[in-house]
Order: sequence, then C-alpha cells, then structure tokens
Amino acid sequence: MMIILFYQTAFAFGQDDQRVRISLVGDILMDGSVGRYIEKNGVDYPWEKVKEVFSYSDLVLGNLETSVGGGGQADANKQYTFQSKPATLKGLVNAGIGGISIANNHVLDYGQEGFMETLYHLERSGIKYAGGGRNMEEALQPAIWEIKGMRIGFLAFSRVIYDVSWYAGAKKPGILSAYDHYAKEVCDIISKTREKVDFLIVSVHWGKELAQYPEENEIKLGRMMIDSGADVIMGHHPHVLQGVEFYNNKPILYSLGNFVFSSSSQLSRTSMIFNLEINPEGIIKAYVVPVRIHHCQPVPVKDKEAEEVIHLLNTLSKQWDTKFLKNGDIVGKIEYVKPKGRDSSVDKKDMPPPNSMPDPSIGRDVRIEKLERLSKFFGYDLHFDVSKNRAMLIKEKETIILDYHQTLMTIRREKKGWLNSFFIHKPLQLLCKFFKWDFQYQ
Repeated sequence: MMIILFYQTAFAFGQDDQRVRISLVGDILMDGSVGRYIEKNGVDYPWEKVKEVFSYSDLVLGNLETSVGGGGQADANKQYTFQSKPATLKGLVNAGIGGISIANNHVLDYGQEGFMETLYHLERSGIKYAGGGRNMEEALQPAIWEIKGMRIGFLAFSRVIYDVSWYAGAKKPGILSAYDHYAKEVCDIISKTREKVDFLIVSVHWGKELAQYPEENEIKLGRMMIDSGADVIMGHHPHVLQGVEFYNNKPILYSLGNFVFSSSSQLSRTSMIFNLEINPEGIIKAYVVPVRIHHCQPVPVKDKEAEEVIHLLNTLSKQWDTKFLKNGDIVGKIEYVKPKGRDSSVDKKDMPPPNSMPDPSIGRDVRIEKLERLSKFFGYDLHFDVSKNRAMLIKEKETIILDYHQTLMTIRREKKGWLNSFFIHKPLQLLCKFFKWDFQYQ
C-alpha cells in the first residue's frame, strides 16, 4: 500500500511539471583573501551558506574571475592578477556549480600556459565552461546540458579583454570578444547555437567597475542578443549589482555583482542568486535570493537586510518597470507561462511568507487533491503543511511523512517487524533511491 501511495505521488509530482530550475550568480574568485579563508577553513568554506539553496537547482552558473593552476607567469604590468589553486575547484563541484564563463579579464592573468592549465583543471573537475578554448573552434562551442528532456545551452563573451593576445585564434588559445566590431558575429553565433538547444543562456563580461547602471551600448547589445535567440543574458564585471530588464519577455541581468569574492564596500558585498524555473514553453517563474557577502562568504539574508537588497534592485530596475516583491518574486514586463498540471491559483495560495529561506515552492510540486484521494482510499488522515511543503499521513499505529521540500520520506511505526522491513521498507528504499528521495524508518 505505502509503495503504491509513494509511487503515485512521487511520479505525479516529478513528471506532470517538468520544470528545470536554474540559478545564476556573479563573480567567483578563490585567490587572495578568499584563498586564505579556504586554506584555513577548507574548500567548502565559501559555499557553506548557499549550498542548500543550490541543492534545489538543476543547474548553477557563474563567472570564474581567475585562472586556476600553478604554472605560467603573471603579467608584471597588470595591476591585479589571480591564480587559484586547483584544489579549490572541489568546492565549486561540492556546491553544485555546473558551468562557468571564462570569457573575462582575469582568466589569462598567467599567460597562455596558465590558461591551458585552467582548462585542464576545469575539465578534470567536470565543470563545463564557455567563452574560451585551445583555439577558436573550441572557444565557439557552447556548454550544453540535457536536463529533464530539455537541452540547455551556455555561451560566453567578453567586452573587457586586457590584451589582443588574449583573443582566441585559429590555432591560438584564448577567449571570445563581444566588442562592437564583433557584434554581428556574436549574434550569428547565438542564432546558430539557439537552433541546437531549447533554452540558451549567454554570459557577457562588460561595463565599468562599480557602475550601478549599464551604458547605452550594453543595453543595445543585450537586446540584440535576445533578438538573436538568447533566452537570458547574465552580465559580469562591474562587481556591483545592476538592474534587470525583461526585454521581449526575457531577462537581461546587466550585472550580477560579486558572489564569492573579497569585497570591501557595502555595494560590492551586496549580491543575489537569480533563479529561473522553465519548461519547453518558456519561463514559469523568476525570483531572487538576496545575498550579502561576509568574510568572503555569500550569505542569504532575511528581514531588514533582505529588504535593503530588494529595495536596491527595485531602484536599479525601475527604468524597465521590473519589480521585485518582498519574497523575491519578480513581476513587471513579463508574462510567465503556466506550468503543466498545476492550477495557477495554487501558486498564490501556497505563496511562501516574505523572505522565507529556503522557499518552500522549491522542491517537488504537490497536487494536494490527488494526495487526499489516495490517503482516504488507504485509510490515512492527511495533514498538509503548505509552508513546509510537507504531508503527514496518520493511521492508528503508523505515521508517514512525505517531505516534498527536502524530498525525504519518513515512516514511524510503534511496532517494528522483520516482515515489514523486508517486504515494504526495503522496496520503498529502492523506490526512493530511484526518485532521488531520502528514506528513513523510525
């Protein structure tokens, strides 16, 4: 009976709404002050406070603002040069970072030798990258993920390139440019890539450091890239947040600011995790998790601090009529598509309280009516906690807890017997493993 109940609910909630959750973040650095914190506290230190947020995403992308390795020679004429230790990539992997842009003004800080070593370590760690390669052909290749039947593509370009020697060539390692001279080529690359994928994210390194508003040429280029087929533009380089525009129903994040970084000012320590939920028809939902960087560690914030970040985003985005609600949801010039198998009225009813962390809407989606019918059929009383996205099925000597937020099934029984353990609980454990749920028996 319990196997049928779990199978029906887990299958329905996992399959009816095949949404893909994507999280986008800003600049990532594991050298300098961040590196010293890592040496003292371990490779997971920068990610400790955001790892749980990322655990609900199918894909997390950011900008790697450093070379990685131990070789090469730093450019003596460059004011800031970064080279992170290869072991620090383990922290990104453990946190769930699936892809990064390497099209920026630091990836070749240690020359072509350091750049080649960076590619080697990224590939060895399993982190996909975009925006550069061992030659032009390789640099043009998008990173692609197959997630829940959708092909998600990722391209990256830079408008901040330290030296012409950094450009990728036919037989030369380097990165891709997005300067005005190459704008048409960039748009052509986007158009061709979009034909191969269902959803395309484009990262651009652009703008001026510490500028809170984009230049007109960046706004123009961002819209051109959307017109060419990009579904999201994620901007980097200013090291502070800039506004968000929804152009033709697609977001342009002019700057995601810093994320894992040694930031000194309040503005450069203010950040966000930008989240999208998508399906083949388009964007179901967009929302942010407000973040402040403390001791090189991005930390999701609540209450007054969260309100300050939301207020800042509203101020920066006002010119495009983009509005951020207290709970992080985004409204304005965007029409979200309706997810399959779910009444839109449920979203409003189940809206989490302001700044709740983590958002209970993240996790499995629950069709309560079906769960009620199944519970009644098998003789259980159902108690559903919307705020925790958790169901309790209670019978005389048994309680089943289905935590759709944590994807955890717990069975509590007064009397435990080997027959139950062998014929029910072992199959349930296997079923939970198949659906990527945790299982415990108390």
